[in-house]
Amino acid sequence: MFGDAVLPFGGRVWLGSLIRLLEPLGVSERLVRTSVYRLAREHWLRAEALGRRSDYLLTDFGRRRFEAAERHIYATGHAAWDGSWRMLVMLPAKWRAAEREHLRRSLAWQGFGQLNGNVYLHPSAPLEATLAALRALDTGGRNIILIMGGADKELDMKALLYEIPNFTKRVILLAGTGTSKVLEFLPGASVFDDFGKAVNEAFLAAEPGDTILFSPAFASFGMFKNEYDRGDQFDALVAAQ
Repeated sequence: MFGDAVLPFGGRVWLGSLIRLLEPLGVSERLVRTSVYRLAREHWLRAEALGRRSDYLLTDFGRRRFEAAERHIYATGHAAWDGSWRMLVMLPAKWRAAEREHLRRSLAWQGFGQLNGNVYLHPSAPLEATLAALRALDTGGRNIILIMGGADKELDMKALLYEIPNFTKRVILLAGTGTSKVLEFLPGASVFDDFGKAVNEAFLAAEPGDTILFSPAFASFGMFKNEYDRGDQFDALVAAQ
């Protein structure tokens, strides 16, 4: 309702108007109030006082979610699959239960499937999916340590690379033919040709409340056998910390 009927017409609505709008559809006042309360509690909506009443608006988080849903629902076609996978590996020990659920839902919206408790896969997700993952983890501060890099696949990386500094406190790169692209935008990033040393550096840089995100955004030729080996090595290195 907010994405299709409210956002295109100013993006704000009084609760009473929303109740009247949904009444012909058989949605009760109680259900509308409960739903709006829950959406506000989960940071999709925010209230803004206007005289004696309060209007509800989408938060930045909610707006991003609706934009993502719009792309999924109204997309006119899908790019051909190139046979590769996009993998995100998280550190479960860093997350409370509510944060893990928030992450799961955020990635599910982007089309990621959960392989196990902390590995998410998408069949050749566009780079926007990696960016969406960073946004899903955004807690208002630059608390993400990102491990990325590898073999160049000749993709346009600009959208991703422009956004990375907005979410990360540190970027650690894996050596590869695509890493030079990243260094053009992030000259302060560290480069490692040893995966174990890269993960160790991430742990040394992490502080309480930080998140280590392993999202290569490149192919894994040379350093790993395949994407599964890449995930297994990361899990083993994390367990050894």
